[in-house]
Amino acid sequence: MSQLFFSKGNIVRIPSISQEKAFQLSISALLLTTCGTVFGESRLETRDKAVTPPMEFYDTDKDGYVSAEEAAAQRMSSRVFQSLDINHDGRLNKDEFSKMPPLGMEER
Repeated sequence: MSQLFFSKGNIVRIPSISQEKAFQLSISALLLTTCGTVFGESRLETRDKAVTPPMEFYDTDKDGYVSAEEAAAQRMSSRVFQSLDINHDGRLNKDEFSKMPPLGMEER
């Protein structure tokens, strides 16, 4: 006797399996389909969200400041750097850096 189970809208006939096994396969197919959709959307949402890397990512010499050179090495535009450098000392302290717009947003 063959059993039926559903997978992504298709009916699949599986020969000689118990009803319990057929049920498990149906649930597994449903979970895979549902989780793939949910996690797929989640990945897209995460990818579309703008994020700001931590200051430590930019402060490569670990002196507590982000210099213009360190910022440029991480592709921060000079326009953004200058707008953040409130005291115009050529480096960003933690307070100045905290006002950095999320990546991908500074050019909008």
